[in-house]
Amino acid sequence: MKEDQPIGSGYLSRDVSVISDLVRTLSTRLSNQHESSERLEETAASILEIERQQLQELMAELGRDDSDVKSECGEPENTLSKSVLIARENVELEQQLQRLQFVGGKSQELLKQYMRAMEEIVGDSQIYASDMDHAAGQIRKSYREHEYQAEMRKQELLEESAELKRKLQEVEKQVRKAQIGFQEDE
Repeated sequence: MKEDQPIGSGYLSRDVSVISDLVRTLSTRLSNQHESSERLEETAASILEIERQQLQELMAELGRDDSDVKSECGEPENTLSKSVLIARENVELEQQLQRLQFVGGKSQELLKQYMRAMEEIVGDSQIYASDMDHAAGQIRKSYREHEYQAEMRKQELLEESAELKRKLQEVEKQVRKAQIGFQEDE
């Protein structure tokens, strides 16, 4: 390790900053998708409610019988032949069937849109999870790297300390020799 780059020289804080930015971006993306999903669910609920009402109206119309066909004075029309009544009923049933098919088509289209949106949300969630795993891996890698650098610096300091201790002992030894030699000279 270089002496001009001590431990904690900003590598870890830079890595944490980059990862924090990534987490904020991913969190914003997930929040936006959640809001879109909620709006889509609200739209789906309102369309389903409209379809339910239309179905109830159609079912009510289908539930009527021949006694519903009356003249203006309230009496059943006997002048129309049975085949004309059947033909009129068939036309009405055909129109109701077309409306039901239209409503069913809208329901299927809405369901497809909902499924696509859910697939996108699941896909984005998987990407988010993958990105978070990657970020966690980067943090672990950075931590191991800094831990290794700290251990190397510790070893360097221990070696320097041992060297300084050895030099100190030599100096003390020389000082004692000098004192002994000085005392002998006196």
